[in-house]
Amino acid sequence: MGFSGKVLKKGRQLLKSSGIELKEVSSGYLSDKDEQVAIVEGTGVDGKWKFPIEVVFSRTQVLHVGCRCRECQSNYWRYISRDYCAYTYAMIKRAEELVREKSIGSATDKQGNRLLRAFRQNQANQVISGVIGQDGKVMLVPRLVEKEGDLLLSFRIGTKKLFVIKDLTEFYQSVKASST
Repeated sequence: MGFSGKVLKKGRQLLKSSGIELKEVSSGYLSDKDEQVAIVEGTGVDGKWKFPIEVVFSRTQVLHVGCRCRECQSNYWRYISRDYCAYTYAMIKRAEELVREKSIGSATDKQGNRLLRAFRQNQANQVISGVIGQDGKVMLVPRLVEKEGDLLLSFRIGTKKLFVIKDLTEFYQSVKASST
């Protein structure tokens, strides 16, 4: 990333003087990226004026920077040359500190997460099938019925044929204890 000496100096001052506020750091996947990204959202403070700052980055690069400080607003074309402002520098440095302190996300890519989720679901289905003694997915179907002006909730469960659950508390205890 391009930071001039002047920007670096001002960015370090912003870090010391609380010129930025880190609001939220989240991780996830973008639709066009297979690797996990982090999204850092914060606020820059310039006197009494506050403005949003957003940085999106992967493990290897900064993917997006959005800053609404006066300098960035007046110099839109700076993003073409990738010269960033002091607020952006300070927010990236604050995010780096946070990433070092806390483990955010994992190195598992999107496909890996899908595979793990499918494997866990398959394991759960096998455990349930083993308890029931059948191969197949167990369905739990809720049913909402109006009777004499009241709404009643009931459940049916089964693989092919669905059976009414008469006592939900007893059913819960049986599932919890892995009994039939």
